[in-house]
Amino acid sequence: ILIAWVMIALVTAAAVRIIHYINSPDILFLNDRAGAHWIKYDWEFQLVARPASQMTSQFRYVFNAIKDVEKAQINVQALNQCQVIFDGITVFSSTDEFHQWKNVHQIIVPFNIKAGPHEMLIMVTSNNSYPAVIAYSDKLPVSTGPGWFASIDGKSWQAAVSASQIKLPAISKELPSAP
Repeated sequence: ILIAWVMIALVTAAAVRIIHYINSPDILFLNDRAGAHWIKYDWEFQLVARPASQMTSQFRYVFNAIKDVEKAQINVQALNQCQVIFDGITVFSSTDEFHQWKNVHQIIVPFNIKAGPHEMLIMVTSNNSYPAVIAYSDKLPVSTGPGWFASIDGKSWQAAVSASQIKLPAISKELPSAP
């Protein structure tokens, strides 16, 4: 019976710690949900320390609505501050308070969406980390992952990648591995 109580205590302590990781804004824990994945610009990993700075990435998705949609809701969470633009109209801007970044913003598009092509643009600004975003909707075919594009200048676009991917520095390919 003592072993059972010890096991229960260990499992409870682990669960409390995991919940802390998920909820604490100081811990960058990006969990995918609702079929959507956290995406980012395909930055090369930097081997050198860099000064404190703000980095901005833009994420673009073009899709076709099959039918007219009223009161469409888009759920967005960004590392750190974001602005959502739907068909050229800004529908949401978040605060720049870092401790708020883990909030999932439930954005109601303030106009009816007609059947046909649409463009969604999410601009993310992050302090001292790489910008990343996750977005999904029940009423619209919007879910971050394949098909999204990313840019750091708003002019040249490339496929967005999963936030869990790390692009190794070019120099690492020139050196033999330790083993």
